[in-house]
Amino acid sequence: GTKSLTLDLRFAEPVTLDSLRLVSTSEGGAGTPKSFRFQVLKGRRWKTLAEAKDSFSPRSVLRFKATEAAEWRLEVLDVINDRWGVRIDELELRQLEAAPWPAVAEPTPDQRTINTAIERGMKWLQDARGADGNWATGDTKEFPMGVLALGGLALRKSGMDRDDPLVLDIVERLAGMELTKVYSVSLQAMFLRAVSRERYVDRLRECAEWLIDKQAGDGLWGYPDGRPDLSNAQYALLALKAAAEVGIEIPDKVYQRVIDGLVRDQTKDGGYGYVPARKGAKADPLTGSMTAAALACLDIATKALPRDRARQQKSEAVIKDAMTWLDAHYAVELNPGSHQSHYYWLYGLERVGAFFDRKQVGDRPWYRDGADGLIRWQWRNGSWHDDFADTCFALLFLRRASVTGD
Repeated sequence: GTKSLTLDLRFAEPVTLDSLRLVSTSEGGAGTPKSFRFQVLKGRRWKTLAEAKDSFSPRSVLRFKATEAAEWRLEVLDVINDRWGVRIDELELRQLEAAPWPAVAEPTPDQRTINTAIERGMKWLQDARGADGNWATGDTKEFPMGVLALGGLALRKSGMDRDDPLVLDIVERLAGMELTKVYSVSLQAMFLRAVSRERYVDRLRECAEWLIDKQAGDGLWGYPDGRPDLSNAQYALLALKAAAEVGIEIPDKVYQRVIDGLVRDQTKDGGYGYVPARKGAKADPLTGSMTAAALACLDIATKALPRDRARQQKSEAVIKDAMTWLDAHYAVELNPGSHQSHYYWLYGLERVGAFFDRKQVGDRPWYRDGADGLIRWQWRNGSWHDDFADTCFALLFLRRASVTGD
């Protein structure tokens, strides 16, 4: 019977496409699909292209739809990077009569290839550091402490020695900064813990006390002028976990509020959005990144309350439903439910895999899928999209940062 195919394409680097075309691989060209179209995501809407010509950034998504496809391959012509410079590996898809689409052989990146990608990313990160010793530029200058700590965390977790002059310089710079903003304080705590278990206990205690004081009554954290959200909450919990690992005591009530809030906020579908629905306000769309954030928060809080059996049971039920949602919506090519925060999502996926000892998500080998994608998406200069945060999150995924480094 007739089968339809939807294929989402991403590009490793910015490209301006002259055309996309279907080339039949069957004799006489009889295999070309009878009905096909291209669409591009503009904001949150899919726009059908009159012809397959457009410019695409690395975050763009080009969607191809076809029916009655037999044997064919999709070739992409790029007028910027020389003709045929951006062929999407001559994607070959095959339809067999009355049979499902056959499995496609999947490349498995070896550890040497992964290590090379990490080394290239680290070099770009070091070279991209500004003359002022920070990576903060443009809008991120509002978060100098968080940016500095994230860069340090990515380098340290990627294998940079704790006594490397760059690591020690970042530690010294952070020590002179006033604690402000949840992300920034949280990332500083995570970085300091990654550098040493013993050296920076006093500063870690300051970070933990600051974060505890900023927790909202609903159990989450947020920006001073906004509603509490799961992203801020996730990083606050990761920081408190880091503090607890060096012997700093965190009050039980902190974790109790987290569990109570996330149990209350879970949607009927099991997933989570950036800001939960409260007091009649509409909830944000459910996404992979925020569902992963909720799972990480629940795992940290539940393990911190081993004797609270009532909350343990509630948390376990919520975790089960959230994991079911994540399994059903799994993807590494984009953040499920969103076309933003792609690399942030991958770091969250890595955390779920590590915290819950999951080798697969959605019946897929999540690390192999993600590593294969990141190796293909890495730019020639070693970065991911020439973007500081994306490069940090890519390195943290590849290095399995939730379980490596000390």
